[in-house]
Amino acid sequence: MAIGYEKVLSQTVEIISTLSRQPVTEDSKLIADLELDSIGIAELIAEMEDRFNVVIPMEQLHELRTVRDVALALVPLVNAGDDLESA
Repeated sequence: MAIGYEKVLSQTVEIISTLSRQPVTEDSKLIADLELDSIGIAELIAEMEDRFNVVIPMEQLHELRTVRDVALALVPLVNAGDDLESA
């Protein structure tokens, strides 16, 4: 069963809210708005990978600037597992 963007976004916001004291929105910038440092970003990636049972490719990490970017990157990764299970 495919997981939609809104569900991934909701869980992404939930996780980021535990890592930042700033209010989290879809457009929040991870570094500038949420004040995540390199350790915070690493914790975020690790938590997202654990939560969704995926691996975010290293080459994709530099593209993740906002909460929306993180959610959009996760949707196809999460749903790729569904494609394998239904095959």
